[in-house]
Amino acid sequence: MFDVLPEILRKSRRGMCPTCGAPLKLIEAGRDARCDFCGGQCRLEHRLRKLEPEVGFDETPRRDKVRGVTRWLSPKGKREQCECPGCGNSFAPETGHSHQKCPYCGSESKLEARLAAVTPHSTQGPQRRTETDLQNQRRDRIDYPWDVWTEQLCWRVLNEPDLLKRVNLAQNFSSWGTINPTTAHFLPHLLAHIQRDHDAVAREVGDAVGKLLCSDDANYAVPVLQACAGVVFDIHGKRTILSELALGRGVCVKLLLDVAEVANALGARDYACHACWGVNTIFGRNFDQHETMAEIVLYRMFYLTGTVLGWAVYIFKGGFHCGYRLPWKKLVTALDDFAHERPELLGELRQCFYLGHAETAADYTERLAVLRALAHPHARAAAGTILGPPPGHDEQLGLEAVELFHPLLADQATRTWAVMALRKVIGGCEKGQVPQSIRNWVKQHLDTLPPEIKRELRWRESDKGVLPESEVYYWTSDPKDEPTPELKQLLADWDAGIRSAVDTRYRQDEELKPIREQARALDVPVFLDQGPATIPLKTPPEPEPAPRPAPGDETAPQDAGPAAPAKGRLSTEQMMAEITRLQSEYAQAVQQMAAELQKPGVAERDYARYAQQMLEMGQKLQQQIEALTSRHDPNAP
Repeated sequence: MFDVLPEILRKSRRGMCPTCGAPLKLIEAGRDARCDFCGGQCRLEHRLRKLEPEVGFDETPRRDKVRGVTRWLSPKGKREQCECPGCGNSFAPETGHSHQKCPYCGSESKLEARLAAVTPHSTQGPQRRTETDLQNQRRDRIDYPWDVWTEQLCWRVLNEPDLLKRVNLAQNFSSWGTINPTTAHFLPHLLAHIQRDHDAVAREVGDAVGKLLCSDDANYAVPVLQACAGVVFDIHGKRTILSELALGRGVCVKLLLDVAEVANALGARDYACHACWGVNTIFGRNFDQHETMAEIVLYRMFYLTGTVLGWAVYIFKGGFHCGYRLPWKKLVTALDDFAHERPELLGELRQCFYLGHAETAADYTERLAVLRALAHPHARAAAGTILGPPPGHDEQLGLEAVELFHPLLADQATRTWAVMALRKVIGGCEKGQVPQSIRNWVKQHLDTLPPEIKRELRWRESDKGVLPESEVYYWTSDPKDEPTPELKQLLADWDAGIRSAVDTRYRQDEELKPIREQARALDVPVFLDQGPATIPLKTPPEPEPAPRPAPGDETAPQDAGPAAPAKGRLSTEQMMAEITRLQSEYAQAVQQMAAELQKPGVAERDYARYAQQMLEMGQKLQQQIEALTSRHDPNAP
């Protein structure tokens, strides 16, 4: 969801992981990347979108064109063939340009870049197993990658017709013994099933999601997220999955935000707020990942709308309910990106800075360098309040500071923030300690400077010989970045939506409590019968040849020639050869069926038919092996 890269990020070779949303650096050569936060793999892809005709008015915010942006890196690496939306021919696009022209038909199109997650193919559902399979696995008689007991539990939950028994079986997922790779492997089938099942079953199965995400094994995170992504975008689905995702680490933030945005677009406000509630919970549980999670929320704001945008602004300005603030350098860089992509949010993000005055010249020099490197003047003006007065009344640093903001006074769009920044530079100095370089600068530009700046100099008692004594400069406070009426409404919607989502969750807990307690009192077996094995035994190792007697050894038995075995009896070598042949035929048949199931257009009834055939073949193989074992004569040659 929402995997198209904003233009500013594509040009700077930065991206957002399509699995968890964490920022990642795209490599200069090649298209594949691996996220250091969640471990997911992704691939940079380009696609062409046909240009739409111009409409009567443009509702998108104005994005000023900035020249000379030297920090952007030219995209390199493997060229990718894109398909023209006009004639269908493929050609290599010029990735350095947003607009493309087809060399075959001349159609113009827009180049979009996206990061696509590399995901595994869908897996076959759990099969019915027997206690014989369980015993064979415990005795190391089979080579099987999944835990037989857990697979049978999953199969029982999917196929048990009685509700109370089904709830009882699902309650096994509250035990950490069931939190293993087998549960993670079959989780997509469990989650798809509970969307149609009773809420009580969904609540118990959902416990497996939370425990897998809370496990010490980080390898569960990506498959669990991929499994949940298959169901959570259904606004009529089970909200318990959203609550369980909230128990995970920071890798779950992006999925919950995407769910919230989709629900908001479909008018499901409470469902969207429930997903945002989950993000709040994740921030409260994972203090060591606050920085990466804050960046995920920040860059999802490129896409967020409606109530979810109101939540994002509210949570970011409020320190994520845990007093956390994104490091100022990252927030300043983000302001530059938002000035290009979504300038209407600059005023809100500007209020997220909580940074005191620089205490050393090195710190102040660094702040100047970061502001000077910003590509967009709007971003430089919005972030200007982080500068403050030069430490130690430094003459040179003070002059660099005021000259940095002076050009921004000429543009009405940046004037207000530039005035605020200059007031902090001058007004932050101690009384009578404004650097002479700043006083000279004010005197030089006296006729063009706003009265608010002159008033700061007079208030600092450093205006002697600079400002006319007859002039009176009245104090005025800095204008506040008041939310727009639209944003105020979004914040109100978030407040009402989160209250409704919490009330719904607690009410459902009370309604499900009786049925969950009734089910817990039952004793429901996981295995229905002992039955024959459904999983073939692993091939035994070849027997070692008997040692040949040493020459002249009179105790060695003499070769009496081949002796015919007893009628119907098999030697060890004969038995093993026959078992190997049967197992090879069984394996080939299973592989053929699996290949058929991978073909497109396979219906659900075909899955059931093939599963039944595999079960019957496994039972027949077990009977044949038992028959051969009964004819085994270890003394037969």
